[in-house]
Amino acid sequence: MKATLVKNTYLIFICTLFMSCAGNANIEEVPLATPEALQQWCKSKTIKYFKDKSKAIHNWSALWKRQAKLLDVKASVVSENINYTVKCRVQQGESSKKAIISISAASDDTE
Repeated sequence: MKATLVKNTYLIFICTLFMSCAGNANIEEVPLATPEALQQWCKSKTIKYFKDKSKAIHNWSALWKRQAKLLDVKASVVSENINYTVKCRVQQGESSKKAIISISAASDDTE
């Protein structure tokens, strides 16, 4: 009886721990203090965007610049033979929740 109680308590603890971790899995708040961090965040969000559309990407190429405390990344990527421009921007040191990302077909990009 005692062994069963301990075993059941242990299983409940693991399930509770797993569920609380699963609930926090969608919290994606990452501090973006460097251009490199913004570029990596931008790339991961771009991959997720295309993956959600069941599309693969290749030829990721990115440039970044820092103006005072503003970080900018401009990237190009190809998916299904279409060129896309990806732009990401955030104030240095801010959370990724405050970052801005835009993805557009390169022909739609006027900059």
